[in-house]
Amino acid sequence: MEVLKNIQESMLKMEDLMELRPLDGRRLSRKLNRTRVTIEVIKGASELIQPCYIRLRASSVSGKYELNWIEGEFFKLESLSSTPFFHNGNVTYSCLLKRGDIVDFDYNRMIFLNGDESKNVLPIPFNRWPKDIPLCLEGETGTGKTTLAKRIHDDFVGSQLPFIHINLSSFTESLIESEMFGHEKGSFTGALKEKRGAVELANKGTLFIDEVDSLPLHLQVKILTFLDDKSFRRVGGEVRKQSTCRIIFASGRPLRSLVTKGEFRSDLYFRISAGLNHRLSPLRELPSTIKDLIDDFALKEGVCFTKELIDFYLTQDWPGNIRQLNSHLTRKVLAQTNQKIIRLDSYDSELCFLSGDKTQVKDDRVVTLEEYKRDYCKNVFFYCNGSYEKASKKLGIAKSTLRRVITA
Repeated sequence: MEVLKNIQESMLKMEDLMELRPLDGRRLSRKLNRTRVTIEVIKGASELIQPCYIRLRASSVSGKYELNWIEGEFFKLESLSSTPFFHNGNVTYSCLLKRGDIVDFDYNRMIFLNGDESKNVLPIPFNRWPKDIPLCLEGETGTGKTTLAKRIHDDFVGSQLPFIHINLSSFTESLIESEMFGHEKGSFTGALKEKRGAVELANKGTLFIDEVDSLPLHLQVKILTFLDDKSFRRVGGEVRKQSTCRIIFASGRPLRSLVTKGEFRSDLYFRISAGLNHRLSPLRELPSTIKDLIDDFALKEGVCFTKELIDFYLTQDWPGNIRQLNSHLTRKVLAQTNQKIIRLDSYDSELCFLSGDKTQVKDDRVVTLEEYKRDYCKNVFFYCNGSYEKASKKLGIAKSTLRRVITA
């Protein structure tokens, strides 16, 4: 009886949350407060949400489905055509939904959550974002700062308003001020016409200033001035303009350490740190995230990664984080043409070297003997083209021992 009670409590209920991730990459959410919702997937159709109707864009297949409230207790999803859907990765035509379930229609995804968990849909741990307060995202390269910034913009500001992304490290020092604040015609050589800068273009929307840690010291004061009163002046201009945009900063290095080194202005740091801050952890600290990313990729590509391969990926440092993981998975699937089961092979050997030379003593980390043994066995394994038999003979150990060491 206790098991049955737990199952009933975990089922999807009225007023629970449905998060919709359409094919175009946006995220929308709505409460389940209707007894019937029709879901239609049509090639080339525009995404449309009405009280009882959801229309999604398809890339390969189309179909019609219904979400029904059954006997006042459960939500049941079923296909009204010959086209199935994926429920938690399994192909089906009908299912009862639980909280936490994932349903995929072509490349459109729905995630069903407890109504009390709606706040967790937000990618940052706070419920409101005042207009005059900056937000700072810190994290290593590839941790998803740009993706997170765009989602925050969609959640708090709205996807219909401008989202302007400027990466300061992609411009020379002489061009940064012009790209940020714009310039007047004839203000410098090559300024053949007036130009609106990122600050002006982001008015009423969001300005995402990426790699702020690369901003030269003498230009940091201009950012500080803009933060104080939201006013700016184009290069060569005389009139001060206003922009009521929200501002998101992103830094690949901790700004506090840069202040200590004298590479970042303390007054700008205090202004930024007085706002909202969020640190994105590297993948090596999030093994469960690695597993989730691999599962999502496998579901999207229609392939299956062996447990042995997933266990190997969980042991890697992934210095390039999410960007490196997605790139490696894409290249690996392309290399194994027409294969649905993806296994560990010599192609993965580069990961051992990209993670750095672990045989060297580092200031922040000393490699244990077990780690050294594991990495050496992996290198021998890849040298033998992924053959446990050949590698175990060269190492003088049993195949079962080699397998256990590599996946430890």
